[in-house]
Amino acid sequence: MKTDINKNEITNMNENIEDIKYITLLCNEKTDLILKTEFGIGRFKFIKFNELQGHLVLEFQLLNDNKFKDTSSIFSNMGNKCFLTIQQYLSVYS
Repeated sequence: MKTDINKNEITNMNENIEDIKYITLLCNEKTDLILKTEFGIGRFKFIKFNELQGHLVLEFQLLNDNKFKDTSSIFSNMGNKCFLTIQQYLSVYS
């Protein structure tokens, strides 16, 4: 039984590595995203991959951009970090 768990963990790690390679290419092509949050629209920059509750996520940082008037509202209510799943990122990217 323990061997099956280890095989599953290895499979998940290999899938994550492939996902990271592909998403890294996209992030290098387009490092900034414009996101609509419940507190307004802001500009975010890709920082790194992270793990949140056992899932691979992309970490973005809110940029202080004068073109987006909601930046201070987003910062006050959400902070300066945003986490997206790979599926969310791909949806926003397209």
